[in-house]
Amino acid sequence: MVKIIINIDSLTKPPLTGIGYYTLNLLKEFIVSSEIKEVYCFYGTKLINAKDINFNKFVEVTVPSDSKTIFLLEVRKLLRKIPYLYGIREKFRNLYFSALINKNKLSDAVYLEPNYIIQKSNNKTISVIHDLSHVHYPEYHPRERVKFLNKELPETIQKSDHIITVSNFVRNELINQLDVLPDRITTVFNGVGKQFKPYSKNKITSILSGYGLEYKKYILSVGTLEPRKNIHGLINAFVHLKGDLSANYPLVLAGASGWKNSKLKKVINNLVKQGKIYDVGYVPDDILPLIYSGASVFVYISHYEGFGLPVLEAMACGIPVITSKMTSMAEIAGDAALLVDQNNRKEISGAIELILKDETLALKYSCLGLERAKKFSWEKAASDTIKAIQNISV
Repeated sequence: MVKIIINIDSLTKPPLTGIGYYTLNLLKEFIVSSEIKEVYCFYGTKLINAKDINFNKFVEVTVPSDSKTIFLLEVRKLLRKIPYLYGIREKFRNLYFSALINKNKLSDAVYLEPNYIIQKSNNKTISVIHDLSHVHYPEYHPRERVKFLNKELPETIQKSDHIITVSNFVRNELINQLDVLPDRITTVFNGVGKQFKPYSKNKITSILSGYGLEYKKYILSVGTLEPRKNIHGLINAFVHLKGDLSANYPLVLAGASGWKNSKLKKVINNLVKQGKIYDVGYVPDDILPLIYSGASVFVYISHYEGFGLPVLEAMACGIPVITSKMTSMAEIAGDAALLVDQNNRKEISGAIELILKDETLALKYSCLGLERAKKFSWEKAASDTIKAIQNISV
């Protein structure tokens, strides 16, 4: 059995999104695994046994509604603008990390870094690289984060004993663009939570009405409001739907407010006033599967994704999915979704119209999606990750 140190810093920054969900779900599986002796969690300047952590504490900060959480979000936005902050912060964390490992006598533990850049240590190390969006679309990220990743990622790749990617698409990018040897990389697909499943109309009507929504009478998209998610492209396709489809099927946007979205918010707010768009903001994890289940179609046409977890979540809830044929999304969706060019407005509009007008086609993709989603679980993701850890711990 192995001992693991995992960085859970992504759990402490509300709202909980991609890497945070990844970390939380893996950690829950690690704790109950018979293959793991102990799990230690590093965050901030602390190193704590996972058994002593109240994970509800982290889930509670995922709903950015109270004044304290909103204040923290605003502070984070300001901190992103401070030059060299990423580098300075990591230097201090490196010092704490090494000291805590020595203090707790954990030199034999395998260090798993789920958030790209490893802390410096003498432990066997696995880094998880979710995507290379900062390389392809630097304009979609805060400038300081791009500088930090460009500087630190090559060293992380060099010093990691092994690398995990969440899709073969990202694995191939590392091999072909960063010259990483194939045998140094293992693909471990993300899972989908068991709470993501079809819910009946009776079980979700009251929840939907609280958001002003009708069962099977809306188009859904889930994701942070930021440039990479291509919400502009989705809205453009939506407003060009033929006939009265946009009036009968409003577009529902669910997700936290990201960055560099002031123009997007103006467009959204204008359409909200017209009743064509419902901007419901960040939806709590216990409510999100119900919002998925009530939709007529799910559309996710991001410019770039290393995995695209919302595609899988929607499929697991039995909703027909339209997604991009580019990057990892086609790999994850397989033949269980309608694939479109995310830059082709007519193609996106046409796909939405097909699903809304053709019940047989909608049912086909609903069934295909449900079967596809069964192939992905956090139990399997954790098991495959543990195998990679065991391989380097020998």
